[in-house]
Amino acid sequence: MTGGSGAVELQPPPPLPFRLLPLPPDGGTNWDPASVAIPLNVRLDGCICPSEASAEGARIAYSHAVVLDDFVDDSTRSALLSFLLHGGSGGASGGGDGSTPLMGNSGEAGSGERWQQQRADGAGCQLPADRWERRTTDMAGAAPTWGVKQHVLRELAEGRLPAMQEVHARLCRLYPECDISHLPADAIQLQSHSQAEAQQAQQTQQAQQAQQHQTQMQGRVAAEAAGGAERPQQPPDAQHPQQQQQQQQQADDDDAHGPPAKRSRLERGGGLADGEAAAGVDCACFVANAAVAGDTFRFHVDADPTSFPDGSPWHAAYGDYFNGEPGRPLLVSLLLYLNDEWRRDWGADTLFLDGQTDTGVFVTPRPGRAVLFDQDILHRVSPPSAAAGGRPRFSLVWKLALLPRAPGQALCLARPEWGPPASIGSAARVDAVKRQLAAERRLAAAQQLATTRQQQQQQQQQQQQQQDGPEY
Repeated sequence: MTGGSGAVELQPPPPLPFRLLPLPPDGGTNWDPASVAIPLNVRLDGCICPSEASAEGARIAYSHAVVLDDFVDDSTRSALLSFLLHGGSGGASGGGDGSTPLMGNSGEAGSGERWQQQRADGAGCQLPADRWERRTTDMAGAAPTWGVKQHVLRELAEGRLPAMQEVHARLCRLYPECDISHLPADAIQLQSHSQAEAQQAQQTQQAQQAQQHQTQMQGRVAAEAAGGAERPQQPPDAQHPQQQQQQQQQADDDDAHGPPAKRSRLERGGGLADGEAAAGVDCACFVANAAVAGDTFRFHVDADPTSFPDGSPWHAAYGDYFNGEPGRPLLVSLLLYLNDEWRRDWGADTLFLDGQTDTGVFVTPRPGRAVLFDQDILHRVSPPSAAAGGRPRFSLVWKLALLPRAPGQALCLARPEWGPPASIGSAARVDAVKRQLAAERRLAAAQQLATTRQQQQQQQQQQQQQQDGPEY
């Protein structure tokens, strides 16, 4: 959520190890932000929320969603899809354009790839088994759908693909007033809290051992000084060789594997299984989907800073805040549609929901189309229709943090040059209340002005009467 007024100066919170988006070697792009078309610029989820940056202690907040047509060119889009299907530099061919159903026998002519024949509720769909699996879910308990495997996500996170670097450069050109980084998943998960506790316990244990060793050494020195050291006291490290060996082995294991901590399903290699509850917050830097007919999806949010675990590095740095708080990272998602063709009657729209009014907007996939939205907005995919003929709808999502460069700086996806965003649902309600309050203030001001003028006229009349004197 973004918005607010009456900002007060705040000290910047302690930084987290944000990883800025990898850019091309030359550091830039020839893309002009003025060339992008904005067919949709909306805000939802209007409300009043607490705010440390406001002198009143609260601010009016919204969630934003923006559609950008022609944000990526066809070569960039094609390279991203080819990488998801085939790996390498993204230049492989063999059914990777997403325009036809990926069906056929193993070892399809000219592809050189391994394929896996799977069906989703009768809709034919075949994706490379070494890069895709049917285990991705929107949330705990949701039905699994097609998503890329963990090693593909790691390759994406490395940021070495030129097409991805071009997307990053265009984002930075679009929002030059801030830094843009991948969302640091480790900083917002429960496991980070467990690791911090384990590290603190280890440091406490080491301090106790050092104190004990120092006490023993002081006792030995005192005994020697008193002449009572007839038998040399064995150093503490050598008193119990077997125990020392066990401690050393445990220390080596700790160094090799790190302190014990809860691990997310993402790190264990795969999405949530059907019906399995999520452990803590799990937010990957990327999500790649291939929605097919028969899939089911649920409304969900990508991330919400008010729900991050207490004690996590993120919470320690920023505390609880509503997304869009001035001076705090703005959590946003970037969605790219990757098919080179997608007809309107094939479905697979992206739906954005205003949770207070059960109204919203939908966005139809188009080649080169991108959607930017605040991560705390409810959204979901609608599955492709039977008319899609088994075609998967490919998409790639970045989970990002827009980082303010100054204390109290407010960030918003809606650029001023795009004009005011259209308000939907509760946002429209908030706008109506604002207009009503503004009208009441104008009426009160007009009444006050009329009263003041009437009083002035009365005073002038009284003064004139006094100057004229009494009438006979």
